[in-house]
Amino acid sequence: MPLNQALGRFYNDERGMMTHLALVVMLIVLMFSGMSLDTSNARRMRSILQTAADASVRAAIMDLPDKTTALETALALANANLPPDSVNSAVTSESVIFGHWDEDAETFTAGNSNPNAIKVVATRSSAN
Repeated sequence: MPLNQALGRFYNDERGMMTHLALVVMLIVLMFSGMSLDTSNARRMRSILQTAADASVRAAIMDLPDKTTALETALALANANLPPDSVNSAVTSESVIFGHWDEDAETFTAGNSNPNAIKVVATRSSAN
């Protein structure tokens, strides 16, 4: 049998194609499974951070106008609502911002000497 015919028959032989197709489909399924796990974990962590920030603001606003006590309350409540690996990193004293809330304009202005509002920014990144 000439080489040309043997190569042609090898090229046209479709036996075992389902194995290749199954491998490709399995790789695609695994890729989408990994992406869905990462996405759901990110959404879960965002929800946890939002809950911690909300709880700390609601508790700390009761301690105003005493900024020191309000800051301590905000940090304590935020850390109590965070998972153990995020404590002392997601909410720091720099992420608790005191200011004034203008109800008419619906704006928050940071750094007011007589605060009536608190803003807590909870973040989780490789830096913290």
